[in-house]
Amino acid sequence: MKTKLTYLADHDSRLIYLNGKESDIELDHLLLHNHGATDEELEWIFDNRASFYTSETKLRRGLESVFYHRLLNHDETMTEQTAEALAIPLAQESIDGMEKESKQPIYVAINRPYKDAHEYALGTIQTSGESSFRRGE
Repeated sequence: MKTKLTYLADHDSRLIYLNGKESDIELDHLLLHNHGATDEELEWIFDNRASFYTSETKLRRGLESVFYHRLLNHDETMTEQTAEALAIPLAQESIDGMEKESKQPIYVAINRPYKDAHEYALGTIQTSGESSFRRGE
């Protein structure tokens, strides 16, 4: 990965930030997307920072796949079993090395609801008296 990965967490949800050059961000997101680490589109924040949502499980599996294929492509003598055995700790090491940007839940840290969540206002209820309110008027 050419970008620095940071994250916000809430239960199993992760908001992953890709920090670096715009071209590197696009390539790393495409790499993670193609290896199953996310289904989400990249959301640009700044020219050098973008984000996407995923779960820790999907991120770990995607990184395992990335490392597995890199190991096989890098060393012709490596067996699939060895690559698989090495990819798991490499993926976990990458996740453990990611900086957590805040201890607050995602929606508090970014001051907006989760992706695809909706906010509803109740409005104002007015009544001329308590008795009419009980009757439903």
